Amino acid sequence: MYTIIIIIIIIIIIIIIIIIIIIIIIIIIIIIIIIIIIIIIIIIIIVIVVVVVVVVVVIIIIITTIIIVVVVVVFFFFIVVVLLLIIITTIINYLFTIFITQIQHTYSP
Repeated sequence: MYTIIIIIIIIIIIIIIIIIIIIIIIIIIIIIIIIIIIIIIIIIIIVIVVVVVVVVVVIIIIITTIIIVVVVVVFFFFIVVVLLLIIITTIINYLFTIFITQIQHTYSP
């Protein structure tokens, strides 16, 4: 009689130990899955941040190059305009002096 009770108690203890081990294994698996999900989320956030930073840097580089090109083009345009004005005024001045000398030669006493 006592041996049957002892055997039943031992079987119950073994079943409880097996259930506790199964619960511990399930908890460990859940913790590992949560850690993997957190790592994946962190990697995704890092990738998104890197992509955003790269896009912003590329946009800033494009904008600065456009501004530099516009400034250089405007500068060269002004240089060309000033050179043209200088050339035109010298030509007009030369023609005017020729005209004045012709008039002086024509109407000189």
